[in-house]
Amino acid sequence: MKKLLPLLVTLLFCTCVSAGAQNNQYMLSITPSGSSAAYLPVAPGQVIQFTAKAYQFTAAGTKVEVPITSLVWSVTPASFGTITAQGVFTASAQNATSPRGTIIADAVVGNLTLRASVAAVLQIQPHNDYTFSGNVSSASGPIDGAQVSVMSVSALPFLVSEKTDANGNYSIDLPAGSYIIRAQTTGFLTEYFDNASTATQATTFFTDSANPVVSNIDFILSTYGGSIAGIISDENGKPIADAIVAAWINGRPSTNAAGAAYGRATSAADGSYLIPGLPAGDFVVRAYVSGYIAEYYDDETDLKRATAVAVANQPVTGIDFALSAGGGIAGTITNEDTNAPIGQASVIVRSLQQHFERAGRTSAQGQYSIDGLPSGTYTVFASAYRFIGEYYNASNTSVVGIVTVTGTATVTGIDLALTPAPAAPRMYRGNVVARSGAAGLISIIEAINPDNGLILTTATDAEGAFEFEAWENSVLRARAVGYVGLYAGNTHNWKESRWDGVQSGVTFALDPVSESGLARFTGQINDAAGGAGVANAWVYGMDAAGSLYFAVTGPSGAFGISNTANGSLDVMVSEVGFEPVSTAAEIEDAEGSGTITAQRTVVTSVEEAAALPDTPMLLQNYPNPFNPATTISFSVPERIHVRITVFDLLGKEVAVLVNDFVDAGRHDVVWNAAKFPSGIYLYRLDAASHSQTLRMTLLK
Repeated sequence: MKKLLPLLVTLLFCTCVSAGAQNNQYMLSITPSGSSAAYLPVAPGQVIQFTAKAYQFTAAGTKVEVPITSLVWSVTPASFGTITAQGVFTASAQNATSPRGTIIADAVVGNLTLRASVAAVLQIQPHNDYTFSGNVSSASGPIDGAQVSVMSVSALPFLVSEKTDANGNYSIDLPAGSYIIRAQTTGFLTEYFDNASTATQATTFFTDSANPVVSNIDFILSTYGGSIAGIISDENGKPIADAIVAAWINGRPSTNAAGAAYGRATSAADGSYLIPGLPAGDFVVRAYVSGYIAEYYDDETDLKRATAVAVANQPVTGIDFALSAGGGIAGTITNEDTNAPIGQASVIVRSLQQHFERAGRTSAQGQYSIDGLPSGTYTVFASAYRFIGEYYNASNTSVVGIVTVTGTATVTGIDLALTPAPAAPRMYRGNVVARSGAAGLISIIEAINPDNGLILTTATDAEGAFEFEAWENSVLRARAVGYVGLYAGNTHNWKESRWDGVQSGVTFALDPVSESGLARFTGQINDAAGGAGVANAWVYGMDAAGSLYFAVTGPSGAFGISNTANGSLDVMVSEVGFEPVSTAAEIEDAEGSGTITAQRTVVTSVEEAAALPDTPMLLQNYPNPFNPATTISFSVPERIHVRITVFDLLGKEVAVLVNDFVDAGRHDVVWNAAKFPSGIYLYRLDAASHSQTLRMTLLK
């Protein structure tokens, strides 16, 4: 790996040129900077102190601050705000005609003129003027963690959801509208207010300005009487704690039983588990815990050969598991420069047959062991805080090395020597955390150069922090095993994330991958240019209930999405350098498969600019459906005043995305609808005498 480092450093510097600089050995940096979502959010009337620093890169690749002879600040358009000679910026009021603007710094360093800029957006918050509140309980008392969903009658089944607290209470803020309300949780019958089993039978609430708070919307949920219980142990009879046991009816869920067709529990210290509140039906049951091979009842590794557990309105006991430890992969991670062991390094092994991943961290001595692996072939990837990640490769070639696990043996000596992250034009730092607050994420961070596809991968430390340097135009993304990956700016669409980096830090708040069943979708991502598989591509899945899944392709472009229910699944590929593409898939009898062809993104140079339209043109948003953000594109034939507005189905204007003069060509604008209820929205372009309206769907 070390012999590749000079080439990597050279590429880092050759692909970065500071805006406005006459020599690419210099750069100008502004703090605070925009996030990787492309805009620095500012509140109406907010005051921000901007500062600028100039740097020179030495021949050794280090960054040295150099003095600035003169510095001039400006804002464009002027209606976005004002800025003083000292860099104190004041944003316009909320009714500003320019919701987006750019803060610009022009600096003189010696005989060079450097320019840097920060794109900003005025954060105009929608008004949620009404509150619905109540309590969810059962015959046994309050229910903690029940999900209460408020749905707009005009656009079912879109949701705004909250969880109940320890006392079963909830409170949801909403804009004006007409709504129905639903409560659901594992082990209980789903109920619509008032004591209805379907949406069509539910009571409709109409907001009233004279009564902005609607309280006492209470639910008393009934439970199914069935349950499954048993003991989880190893092959020697030793109890296994913290095993996850899931039970699922392999059938298309009905409207009311959807939440009850899947249940799960965690084994106690004595290995016992209980999955309560199950409806009548034939369940497939699976047990899994780190360090052991997942198993279906009764002693099967294949769902299709599993023994069904018949549940009626009574407990079913004796559904026991004796899990096999399987094989393993072990080795040591060291610093290539010093040969010192690297503690807390992240190691991820990936099955090339079943596409699952297992992960762990090294000890203080740099040692790791990933156990519970079934026989098969695997790739091994390691990275660490402030080190460059790499795949195991015994032959030291560009081909990813393969490790073969057989039976219960542990394959040892799978050692990797990592190279410290090189100096580069821009610093990236931040944190990767679980939105729920869970600890122990094993995360990796990738900076991708969209111009040439080069990837620099590193990892977080044990507390989730990362810090490294990469290209100015890097697309930043983070993922953790068992969680849905995110591009910087909390988006799943890499095109919404592309920007020139993050200096002040960014936090990736990850959600766990959904579990709705025991079905599985396998697929293949191919490059339209030549048909080869696209490795390391990010794939998202969303089912009809809005559950979100995530996978990453292996070296051949293959991937697997696990723990879904039967039914429809929208699969989206969002990989840097390729046009985001989605397709509708179907999962039946616990299986689904498909192949997706990805088109490479075409970067148009100044000399090859796309032809201008004859009239203003509004394009379909992407992605669609979306949650919570989507990109709206439009093209204009000449410099012209453009207004882009968003309306709900009642014709109420809910957002103004553009209201300014724009230059000829194509433009993109992002609408973040995190504060809006799910539903169908209309967006309209008005330019001169031309008007065009399209529809989009927000699905939460």
